[in-house]
Amino acid sequence: MVIAADPSSYVTFRSQPPYDDLISIARLLGAEASSVASCNNISSNDHAGAKLKVEVGCACPSAKQMENGVISLLIYMVTWNDTVTLIGENFGVDVHSVLDANMFSWSSTIYPFTPILVPLKHEICTANPVGTKSLCP
Repeated sequence: MVIAADPSSYVTFRSQPPYDDLISIARLLGAEASSVASCNNISSNDHAGAKLKVEVGCACPSAKQMENGVISLLIYMVTWNDTVTLIGENFGVDVHSVLDANMFSWSSTIYPFTPILVPLKHEICTANPVGTKSLCP
């Protein structure tokens, strides 16, 4: 299953259990299943292999973040064994800025499949996979 939003923002999701039906995919991506169904003129929950439109969350840097050089906020889906420190290192971002952007404390727990914001002070090249620490020239 591939999920896409409008042409300016999109997410590609290849479904696999337990995220292989409309309700679980909507929950995973922070959407309402009824909105996904309505947007796609569907009523059933079985859409394996279908392309669905899903509104994707968008966030803009706050005035304080922009003063500190943040140019964009990346929505990153937490995966197994991720920590805020590791995510910050992978994107070349100060851990404190990740904590602040998500209103986390050092004692906060992050769970797999949770979207978090990563405040970027530089552009990330799409040709470079996440975790390579490679920035655009």
